[in-house]
Amino acid sequence: MGRPVRNIAGTRVKVCLAQINTTPGDFEGNLQRIRTGVDAATAGGAHLVVFPELTIPGYLTQDLIYHPAYVARNLAVLDEVKAMTIDTPCAVVVGFIDHNPGPGKPFRNCAAVFRGGDEVARYSKHLLPFYDVFDELRYFEPGTELAVIDVAGERVGIVICEDLWNDKGSDGYDYAANPMQRYRDQGVDCVVSLNSSPYSTDKPVDRIRRIAPTSVGGPDVVYSFQAATGQSINIEVNAEFDRLIYVFMGECGLGAILSCANEDLFIQAQAGGEYWLVIDGAGPGQWGSYDLTVTLQ
Repeated sequence: MGRPVRNIAGTRVKVCLAQINTTPGDFEGNLQRIRTGVDAATAGGAHLVVFPELTIPGYLTQDLIYHPAYVARNLAVLDEVKAMTIDTPCAVVVGFIDHNPGPGKPFRNCAAVFRGGDEVARYSKHLLPFYDVFDELRYFEPGTELAVIDVAGERVGIVICEDLWNDKGSDGYDYAANPMQRYRDQGVDCVVSLNSSPYSTDKPVDRIRRIAPTSVGGPDVVYSFQAATGQSINIEVNAEFDRLIYVFMGECGLGAILSCANEDLFIQAQAGGEYWLVIDGAGPGQWGSYDLTVTLQ
């Protein structure tokens, strides 16, 4: 279950991150995993539950996508998920394959947002990777429109995986579009992303730097402390300004990010050694005095 997100006005949006392990082609199994995630989100009082990229068919189905029955079954399960939300209080975001009605590639990599049995938004992935293990440009036509939904009074943008990562210029693989910048220009309160990407070393650090450049200009205050393996670390920050709190293990700014949030944190030390705590103003003008309490147990 995700932690609540708090904006400057004090509104809390509780998000359930349902990072289920989908299987390509296992429509019944994936539907059951979605149902379990929705039930967990409902029991936890979430306003929004977000599933991985291509939740329903699984990622990536490759040439199975060319079988008409395969895409049809994926769309039939999408209707079942929609019906599932009739009595569900939270909004549900799932990934699926859609037909492309216009020119170009035959399909789109999409996300649908359901609430109360209605589809309130649909988003098509803009940035389609075609490098390394990824070959999405073989199948999908890129989207062009944004999708902004209201969640508990907050404006939430939807993206899918690579849309966060317009960062391939060093490899000669630069995208002309930048959905994240377009969302920033629209002033959304937060963005949720459906992902099905492999692990890579130092990706958490790079993710923070690329996704949250608006924090540039807010002053950083850095603390270090020692913790033993398995110790509980409770971090409380009382401040009037909007802020981000990072906890690093290892070298500050380069080591693994254990957690990042805009409110109090409670984590466990993964190993004994030095830890770094960063209090970062979440944008220009966001700074001031604060009370900080770190408790190790």
